[in-house]
Amino acid sequence: MNVKTTIEYMTLTDLAKRLAEDQIILRETIKEHVQNLRKYLINGIDKKQAYLPMLVVNKASDGTLQMIDGSTRARAIYTLYVMLQNKKLEKDETMTKVAVYFENSSIGIQVFHQLTEEECDQLYIDFNTKGKKVALSKLIEYDSRHLDNQITNMLMETNTMLKEAGIDTEKRSIIRPTNRNFLSLSQLRQIVKIFMEGYHLAVKKEGHKTYPLDEKEYVELINAWINELFKWQHPRDAGNYHKTLLASFPVILSLAYYVNEEVIDKPLEDRFKVMKSKMKALDTIDWSSENKLWEKFKGSHRKGTNLYFLSNEPATIKQLVNYYHQISFKGVM
Repeated sequence: MNVKTTIEYMTLTDLAKRLAEDQIILRETIKEHVQNLRKYLINGIDKKQAYLPMLVVNKASDGTLQMIDGSTRARAIYTLYVMLQNKKLEKDETMTKVAVYFENSSIGIQVFHQLTEEECDQLYIDFNTKGKKVALSKLIEYDSRHLDNQITNMLMETNTMLKEAGIDTEKRSIIRPTNRNFLSLSQLRQIVKIFMEGYHLAVKKEGHKTYPLDEKEYVELINAWINELFKWQHPRDAGNYHKTLLASFPVILSLAYYVNEEVIDKPLEDRFKVMKSKMKALDTIDWSSENKLWEKFKGSHRKGTNLYFLSNEPATIKQLVNYYHQISFKGVM
């Protein structure tokens, strides 16, 4: 990437004011992370050990700054500035030190100039995968180099029922029964991998791989499959483990494997027919969590609940797929 870059400095007060005036566009931040960083700053300033790494931004032609790396830092600085402006806040010795620090301190900013949105997203990935680990949800959201990420993002954008069911973008897995989102973003990508390759390993293979379908065709196929799922359970309840075993990720994985067996290399029209036929064959299954049938599969009851949780292991997935075949076979007899 051959682009112009400069190093600039901005006082913490100016940074906060520009954020208040929407002159700096931040990426999405996590409230808990901002709060923790703000506490770190307060304690660090009090002990004269505060450290703020350089921010990285893109400057648009109108002068607006788009944060590439450092949104949590910037948000923490802003919320701390708001605290200092609150006249009702009791100013103890520590907060007095913080106020003085704000008045006399600046932060370094690496400024790129007039990058495209795609270039900003790619820089975000590059900055956060060299030296520190970036959240998988952010990799999926911003790293457009891989087809599975593109498809996952398109599903999030196009399927209204999936939005209603809920996708947790911050956690790799869903803890049931507390979390009632249908899937995590990471889990959705695993499903995408099954439709693309017949397996859901998140590890990228070296080299370029060609696929029989293009991005839009995969999105169309997976959207259709998701819509078939929601014929069995309303989207708003699909993540409610108290109501349905469709809230069990092993079940969703097994269904994805089931409908994609031996058709990965087939044309879109053939895959549509197979998918819909296989899903229809399972219409008679009682997916309720109270169905004792599920206890025949490997899993366990968890303390504090009367719910049975299937194990997320290959053996259990295979058991479930074999069960679907049995149901399908009975349906055609």
